[in-house]
Amino acid sequence: MIYIKLIFLFVLIVVVSSIITNSIRKLSIKYKMFDIPNDRSSHDVPKPKGGGASIVSILLITIVVLSFYDLIEADLSKSLIVGLFIVSIIGLIDDFKNLPVAIRAIAYAVGAALSIYFIGGLSYLEINNYSFNL
Repeated sequence: MIYIKLIFLFVLIVVVSSIITNSIRKLSIKYKMFDIPNDRSSHDVPKPKGGGASIVSILLITIVVLSFYDLIEADLSKSLIVGLFIVSIIGLIDDFKNLPVAIRAIAYAVGAALSIYFIGGLSYLEINNYSFNL
C-alpha cells in the first residue's frame, strides 16, 4: 500500500512541478525579470528569475503529502515547513530587491533555529571531533 502512495506522490510532484515551472518561466519572460550574470554566476546568459518558487512549492507539497500519509512525523513536517517558508520568502524578496547579505544571513539563521526548535532542539553539537553541550 505504501508503494501506491509513493507512486501517487511522485506523479503529483512531476505534474505540479512541470506546471509551476512553466508558469513562472512564462511570467518572468513576460515581465522581463531576468537574472543578469556576473563574475560569480554559474550561467553566461540572462535567465528568468523566480524558479525557486517552483522548488519550494514542490517541497511543501511533498512534506504535506508525506505528513498526511503519516510517512513523516508531525514535528518534523512542522520544522521543515517553517524553515522552508522563512528561507524561501527571503529568497523571493532577494530575487526582486537584492537584499544585503547580513539580512539574508540573519533570516536564514532564524529559519534554522526555528526548525531546530520544532524538532525538539539539540542536546549537543559535534563539529569535527569536538562536542558542545547545548
